[in-house]
Amino acid sequence: LLFDVVQDFVDGSCHAGPTTSLTPSDKGPRDDDEIIEPAVRMIELALAMRAEGVINNLKDTYGFLHYSERPVDVHFKLFQVMPDSLQRDLRRNMLGYEDKDTRPLKLEVGTEVSFDLSVHGTIHATGGNHNHRNRKNASHERENLKAQRILFLPPKTIITNKVLGKTLEGVIAKQDTKQPYAGTVELKDTLTPMTLEERHPLVAKMIDKYLADTQDTEPLIFHDIQTAKEDDVVFQLIESKAPQKLKWRHTTDADKAEVMQPAGKLVLTKITGDEPAPPPEANVSDDNASVDQTDVMSTASSDFGDMEGKPPGRKNRKKGRNQRPKIIKTVRYDKGSLSSELRKDGPPNVGDKVVLDVIQSRRAGVVSVSNMKIVERMVPEEGAGAVGGGAAEEDNTTMGVVTEVVSQRKFGFISVMDETATKRESLFFQFSAVENGSKSSGPPLRKGDEVRFKIGTEKNGKRVALHVTTLPRGTIPSRADKNACTGIVLLEPTHTELKNTKKLNNSNSTASNQSNGSSRWDSGDDKQKEEVPITEQGCVLLTSDPTNMFAPKGDDEE
Repeated sequence: LLFDVVQDFVDGSCHAGPTTSLTPSDKGPRDDDEIIEPAVRMIELALAMRAEGVINNLKDTYGFLHYSERPVDVHFKLFQVMPDSLQRDLRRNMLGYEDKDTRPLKLEVGTEVSFDLSVHGTIHATGGNHNHRNRKNASHERENLKAQRILFLPPKTIITNKVLGKTLEGVIAKQDTKQPYAGTVELKDTLTPMTLEERHPLVAKMIDKYLADTQDTEPLIFHDIQTAKEDDVVFQLIESKAPQKLKWRHTTDADKAEVMQPAGKLVLTKITGDEPAPPPEANVSDDNASVDQTDVMSTASSDFGDMEGKPPGRKNRKKGRNQRPKIIKTVRYDKGSLSSELRKDGPPNVGDKVVLDVIQSRRAGVVSVSNMKIVERMVPEEGAGAVGGGAAEEDNTTMGVVTEVVSQRKFGFISVMDETATKRESLFFQFSAVENGSKSSGPPLRKGDEVRFKIGTEKNGKRVALHVTTLPRGTIPSRADKNACTGIVLLEPTHTELKNTKKLNNSNSTASNQSNGSSRWDSGDDKQKEEVPITEQGCVLLTSDPTNMFAPKGDDEE
């Protein structure tokens, strides 16, 4: 608080009084004509339990915000937003930010805020009648977090992502066979992820400030109960920043009468004098504490393992002491990670050299790739015919049909004709592997061409097509299924177009048109014409349908 000290001349007593100063350093007379209303001002909030987030949903009397330090949403009541006068004083002293009338901060979706984070409790939910696979009777828990004393922050105050590196060099190490344009990049230089202090800056600032005040020997008691995950962050930062200077515990029933605090709140105490620092096992809550820790610890069990009978976070902290900081050598990418130019081109292949930016999310801790560009593509060795070069050839020769051709990248795919296989295999080939293709300026093969080829295996185990030669149409026998439909081709699909034709009227007018001796084409509107060409489509007259595949719905099968 910021206030003036006033002394009574009668009895010499002192008391706090309102002040016209806006900051502790604001003591001199003002040059401007602004009139400051005297008041006792709040200029800084306690950092214990303080957190940051972004408002993402608003209702009539409540809202939700994204917690910036981990992927969970926090509930708040609208009356928990601090008054404007308090907010201006706090932003001026804590952030050095003067509110401007041109861009006032207000309650809306996207506003950055800081708040006190506490827990209502843990909501237990069961699967009930939901028929989720393998989860029919499985129970799950979700946290019910609440935010209090909400303070609006200036835009771009909260760091949501950290750029670990820009224009980094790397090589495509692996392709995802199930997802196109996805795989793994091996970086040339290793990266260091965000530290615990960077992901939880307010907790680190609280510990530093508490230790810096050497005259304050009183314990720091949190004013509400936190979840086990928030407590564990405090424990880990204490062990990394001040392992021999602070100890912690939770309030118990015995504290109620002494400090009027309910059981379960976190208490930090300085280690003074020659008092030995307790081992990690000593930093535990009293086993007789009345607060039920079962709900809190079970919430963190998925992250920290089985902690039954142990204080929250202990298992993770002991394990972390022997672990070195992780480094990042490989990162995963997907189509959203590619630059706009690369998305229009073919997918990256193993061995391609790339440059990229690496970003880590503060909220989830996930490392992602953005703006990836290919610097140099892997050139196959002469006669290899496949990406990666040196593909080992198999002795067998087989036939297939070209299913896809990518002219820009000079590669394509062939469907292997194997009657014994339950699923047809699709093999990759490059234009350089085609030995007797078309001599025109276009691609050597077209979709639907019948080819003969050998199967090779790359170093990564991927099967490819080598020594591809074209075959005359009809070389590969076409055997119809016993339940196949039969028909007569009325219109071939090649280069079929319908342009600038009249747009027909409703079919209901057909009978009236015929009675007048005119056709439905005569009733079309010349001004409304079909401008979209219909290409690569044809028409077949169905003569037999053994399985009634094309039978109208509702008709009885013959």
